[in-house]
Amino acid sequence: MLRTDIFMLENIISLSSDYFLRYGIRNVSMDDIAQALGISKKTLYLHVDNKETLVHMVAEKFMCEDEQFALKIKAQNLNAIDEMLQIAENVYLKLKNINVASLYDLHKYYPQVWNMFEQHRHSFIAAIIQENLSKGIAEGLYRQNLPPKIYTHFYLTLAGSITDMKKGTCEKCKPAELFMEFFKYHILGISSDKGIQYLKKNLDKIKAITHETIV
Repeated sequence: MLRTDIFMLENIISLSSDYFLRYGIRNVSMDDIAQALGISKKTLYLHVDNKETLVHMVAEKFMCEDEQFALKIKAQNLNAIDEMLQIAENVYLKLKNINVASLYDLHKYYPQVWNMFEQHRHSFIAAIIQENLSKGIAEGLYRQNLPPKIYTHFYLTLAGSITDMKKGTCEKCKPAELFMEFFKYHILGISSDKGIQYLKKNLDKIKAITHETIV
């Protein structure tokens, strides 16, 4: 693929990602994307076969960004609580910009892509959380009697409920607000006395989240 083609494809994926999150997937047509890019629909289809393929590409972009972010955190050699504070800020900002309609659309109309996210959560995210739990126990910041595998399961189950699109699951709740309540529940539940004291002194490391009531 030519460099210009790669650049165009990256622009298509980036703009589509923004539009899907802002307006919902069903509310954005391929015509809307072509018009926003200033290209013809025919040109758009030279780079993307169809809308489902585009949704798949956007999903892959999100998962790739997750992996890059995790590597960036790991390279900083932070302690376990600082890692979780950075993860919390990153997730919160992503959820804050998501139109709930996009989650409904993904779950209902693009089950294969939804399953990709689920597999990502149960493999990549699970590994990150389990590693963080083991690290926090070794550092004395988390309770010594925590079984990492079980608490990783708890984390994944509760995190999954935030974007659960089934009827009757807090339909009017905002994902970002749900996540912050979940994060407080998680971090306070696993922290030792030493960890809670560290958390109180270091909440200002999260700049974008209302965190006064965490501890």
